[in-house]
Amino acid sequence: MPVPKAITSTLFAFGLAAAAVLAGAGCGLQSGRTVMTQNGNSDAILATAPDSGEYALYTATGANATATVKVNRGDPLGFRRADNGHLVAVAGDQHFDLPRHVAQAYWKFEGPK
Repeated sequence: MPVPKAITSTLFAFGLAAAAVLAGAGCGLQSGRTVMTQNGNSDAILATAPDSGEYALYTATGANATATVKVNRGDPLGFRRADNGHLVAVAGDQHFDLPRHVAQAYWKFEGPK
């Protein structure tokens, strides 16, 4: 027996809404306070750490930190572009190459350590 079009349309819309919520929930799933977010297609943003302590690097698709770094207030923190165009995460004097497919990456302040 075929499923009525109204039901399939409703299920499709629900699926799209659920996917949007999950895609946007990336930086809210981990502990810590997000201090820097970088879109994979935007100009790289490199600033300074607002506080001394431990910062964790996350990507939108990862539940676990890619790296955790202790930096001092005023140290470089953010992202830059490598010569070939991919993103490089920066924290203090440490650099972390991110895969070309990364759509979003962010630094989270995890507190003084």
